[in-house]
Amino acid sequence: MDRDKPDTPLYEVIEPDALEALYEHGRQRVEFQYADYQVTVQPDQTILVSELNT
Repeated sequence: MDRDKPDTPLYEVIEPDALEALYEHGRQRVEFQYADYQVTVQPDQTILVSELNT
């Protein structure tokens, strides 16, 4: 299924310094929703993107 691009690019929605600070304070994994997707940043900084169930 083709999806429209979000109006705002991800780099304008997520503050990279805040994301880095989460890791510096021991956060092992970060998850958030962006448009119609679930984004997961793993401890090794691998990024997984999956469609949300609609």
